[in-house]
Amino acid sequence: MNLFLRLIRVLVVGLFFEKGTKLVDSHVVASKVGFGDTLWGTHMVLSRFASFTDLAIMNYLVRSRSLNTFRKNGWIPIIQAETFDYFGELARGDRFRVVTQLAGWDGVYFCFLHKFTRDDELVAVSWMVTRVVARAKRLVTAQDVMAAMQVNYESPDLDVRFSAAINELRAQPSNRFGPVVPVARATQPEK
Repeated sequence: MNLFLRLIRVLVVGLFFEKGTKLVDSHVVASKVGFGDTLWGTHMVLSRFASFTDLAIMNYLVRSRSLNTFRKNGWIPIIQAETFDYFGELARGDRFRVVTQLAGWDGVYFCFLHKFTRDDELVAVSWMVTRVVARAKRLVTAQDVMAAMQVNYESPDLDVRFSAAINELRAQPSNRFGPVVPVARATQPEK
């Protein structure tokens, strides 16, 4: 099954058949490795793992009922950094699950842990750092999200890998990872 059909399935099931969950709950996407997910029909390619983490984030937004809040406020989640640890491979026909957990947050950065499992065997782990940007080109803090969702959670202590990724992102030039500012338009000189 291609990713677009998987996305439609996640949206339909999450919006119409599943009850809402909390932001801090674990969210699961169950799937099966198809031929299009593999390299010449052997095992799932590494880029497809990243595609499934994107799908897992959509599942998280839909099932936690934060998608409507994000749409209403004009917020867009953007992946800032993602690393993977691979412990095995998924072969064509394998059924697997992606368990997504909000691991914590720090200011404008949200940290997600995605665990890929086959049966009860851990196959891969994704460490993802995201942030949320508003249409008005401003960063959205965790407190903004919590207030809009009318909840109040404290962030658990972040794993050292997440803290290191956030510190690295903060050290980048401000136009890339800092405050978002509108880009000045080039003007034509008057004749």
